[in-house]
Amino acid sequence: MPLITWSKDLSVGIESIDQQHKELISIINTLNDAMSLEDPRDIFRKSFTDLTQYTKKHFAYEEELFEKYGYQENIEHKRQHDELIVQLNELKDKFDHYQMDMTEQVMQFLKDWLTYHIQKSDKDYSQFLISCGAK
Repeated sequence: MPLITWSKDLSVGIESIDQQHKELISIINTLNDAMSLEDPRDIFRKSFTDLTQYTKKHFAYEEELFEKYGYQENIEHKRQHDELIVQLNELKDKFDHYQMDMTEQVMQFLKDWLTYHIQKSDKDYSQFLISCGAK
């Protein structure tokens, strides 16, 4: 069963960003599904790397739109992005160095952060970007 299920509540109304959010959800769900495997370490390692890299790519895309359209709250939103990247890097580093296992708490953190970020921070910019023509 997926940890996060896409719904219209997660849509920001910008198809390109919604598609990227769906990809992030898919990667998190892969991580979650791997927890039930007998030896999930290789899948965890690959999926965590994928999550970190894709998150950086997604954030860069959003930040390009902010700059292109002159979004006024871009500094605060970028700060939130930077904060998550630091947290993801710390988690990945701990996992890679056997200082941490993937746990339900880690998965809950990823779920909570992503869904809150989409439903609050991302929806804060969506109407502005839509009004500027972002698709």
